[in-house]
Amino acid sequence: MNPSIGIALAAALYWPSRATCGPACRVESRLRETHRRGAGPPAHRLRRRLARAVGAVSSSRGRVLVVEDEPHVGAMLREVLTELAYAVKHVVGGAQALELVPVFEPDLVLLDLQMPGMSGVEVLDHLRREHPRLPVVIISGNQDVELMRRALGNGAFDYIQKPFDIVVLARVVAAALGSVSGG
Repeated sequence: MNPSIGIALAAALYWPSRATCGPACRVESRLRETHRRGAGPPAHRLRRRLARAVGAVSSSRGRVLVVEDEPHVGAMLREVLTELAYAVKHVVGGAQALELVPVFEPDLVLLDLQMPGMSGVEVLDHLRREHPRLPVVIISGNQDVELMRRALGNGAFDYIQKPFDIVVLARVVAAALGSVSGG
């Protein structure tokens, strides 16, 4: 997929109104317009502006494992995080995630709670036992407060509701990775 299309799609699906998100929305608006017209500044320049707008640009990056059963959401997360210079792997199920963790050695796991087969809570419990220092950020469209409380109580670093703000996601990822490095 063309990176500018992926970012424009992510922006259209997950960024809030222009009034609430500041500089990142100006970049997002420019990306949408560029995609619509098929012209404009080079995509690499717009991607750099996006990275600066979310405040997540640094010399050290980490490996992020995205565990999301909805392919379009997983692909969007992979594209956005790749654009922000993270190494990203996406899997669609909990069992796949648990098999990949020892091989990929992620610095962070983005974990959907509701998945077929093994639930996100089960995956989180397993990760806490086997990899207690690995930060896990929950991403879920579920609005069950008790489930959110349980996930946070089981050691999740943070919880982000879907649909999520890309800028907030980038900041939470940076914070979670900073907690691992002691920063």
